[in-house]
Amino acid sequence: MLGDYLKDPIFRTNQKQLTKLFPNDFAEFNKTIGLPIKEAREYPVFPYQLETVDTILNNKHTVINKFVGAGMTEMIPRMMLWMMLTMPKLYYPQYAVITGTRMKFTTDVITNRILPLITRHNADIIDYHVNEEIRLTNGTYIRGYPTENLSALHGQHDLQFIFVDEAAFFHPNTQEQMMIALERNDTKSQPWIVLNSTPNGPQGAFYDTYFDALASKNDYKPITLNWQLGVGTIFTQKDLETIEAKKKLNPRLFAQEYNNEFIAPMGALTEEPQFINDEEIML
Repeated sequence: MLGDYLKDPIFRTNQKQLTKLFPNDFAEFNKTIGLPIKEAREYPVFPYQLETVDTILNNKHTVINKFVGAGMTEMIPRMMLWMMLTMPKLYYPQYAVITGTRMKFTTDVITNRILPLITRHNADIIDYHVNEEIRLTNGTYIRGYPTENLSALHGQHDLQFIFVDEAAFFHPNTQEQMMIALERNDTKSQPWIVLNSTPNGPQGAFYDTYFDALASKNDYKPITLNWQLGVGTIFTQKDLETIEAKKKLNPRLFAQEYNNEFIAPMGALTEEPQFINDEEIML
């Protein structure tokens, strides 16, 4: 029932205890759990990432059109952990991640990308971890959902946050099913919903949601992260050389992967995007 999680004395006690251990400031929180690592080097949380987190926090529905390598696949789970550990007054304990088409890939994301954010310095706050779920000692938990199992999302009643990663790369039918599942949950617990993706052709629910948001035709807040934000921040010299080469050799691919453009395949009679396997998703 609504608010039962807040009334549970164990849940409330553990929430308060953990809240004292972690900074309320997001930038400081990341120093506590360990800064992002790329190519064996620690990186700070960059201003564009802090601004994105702030925008998400202040808007229940967000759609992000981002460049490849923006770091959102790691930054948004970091935001979720921050909320789980520092905001005890939030009603619901579940933070959902929708990524990939199959459970194996979803489990890999939970185990190999999100779990290390906790175990690096704070393994003792984990109550248990099994396959697609990580539960903390304060009762909050992260659960992964592959797109092949979106029906499982319909029955959830305790969602606080839903993160959909690389949404543009799901098949159009799956994107439509995903939006239906999100809308159903929005009427239940009214969670934060974040759609995050690099563009992938001019069609599909992600494409429609992003452009409707730009035109103020829905309640999503649009965020556009252009590749130039990565210059002097997250891009290494090698990254910049790769980007410059791609700009010259394949300008259409550069425009889509880095310049936020939804490009149809060259010579296509219809504007049909390319859909890829889990192993190819650009995280």
